[in-house]
Amino acid sequence: MVNPTAMSSCGLPSSYSQFTSDSTITTFNMTANCVFNSWSVPNSFAFLYFTSGEFTINGNGHSIIPSSNGYAILLANAGTVVNLNNVIIEQGGPAGSRPSVDVGAGTRLNANSVIFRNTNYVSALRVSGQAYLKNVQFLSNRLAPTSLTGRGSAITVPANNALARVTDGIFDGNSGAPDVITAFGGGAVELQGCIVFRNNVQADG
Repeated sequence: MVNPTAMSSCGLPSSYSQFTSDSTITTFNMTANCVFNSWSVPNSFAFLYFTSGEFTINGNGHSIIPSSNGYAILLANAGTVVNLNNVIIEQGGPAGSRPSVDVGAGTRLNANSVIFRNTNYVSALRVSGQAYLKNVQFLSNRLAPTSLTGRGSAITVPANNALARVTDGIFDGNSGAPDVITAFGGGAVELQGCIVFRNNVQADG
């Protein structure tokens, strides 16, 4: 996929109005990798911008590849729920200034069998609301060189009332990057809220 107006060609929503249904769970089944390289969508910094309702994306093993300077997925408003299954979130270009996936305050992400790999953003995942992650992998994510100090390359939980629960996860090769404020930014995880780990693996590297 080249242009967001053709997102339906890879199984993702093709119009902004599809992101705002409060009455049902709207489900999308990916049929190909989705690559985002245009800003011709209502929110100029997000590939997938969810503002209300509940949504399920079944990736079927395909990738969501955002622009270098935008979110892959943004949960913007309280009450929004996104269920993300069997999808890969990966780097779409040079270092970016926003998290790849951003879970806003009062929103919830349920992720199962999701891989975050090779991102070079502020964080692969930032959680200001709630995120429940099972069988996820964080592989070779790295902070962008311009990240503020203290970010986590894999997960950042920046708010006191935020929660990330990670079960049966794998962390491998996540690291900080040269920082404009200190010599290095954070490592894999930055925490001000709460992270609960169960049966996770920290691999070498």
